[in-house]
Amino acid sequence: MPRFYFDIHDESGIHRDEEGEMFENPQAAAVEANQIATEMVRHGIGPVSQLDRAIEVRDQSGDRLLRVRVSAKLETQGLK
Repeated sequence: MPRFYFDIHDESGIHRDEEGEMFENPQAAAVEANQIATEMVRHGIGPVSQLDRAIEVRDQSGDRLLRVRVSAKLETQGLK
C-alpha cells in the first residue's frame, strides 16, 4: 500500500509530514486531505477571526498530487 504525506502550509511556514500515512490510492488520500481541512476549520477558527491554510499531499516519490486550501473568516455582528 502506498504512503502519502500531508504537508501543512500556514502563516508560520510549511510543516512537513515526515511520517505519512498509507492509503490504497491517491483518491483515498484526497478524501483524508479534505477531512483534515474540515477539522482545521472546526478547531482553528475559534479565537482566531480568520484562517488561511493549505494541505499539500505528496506521494512516496515526493511528487505533489493535490493541494487543498482552507480559507475561513468568522464575523459576528450584533443584531437589534
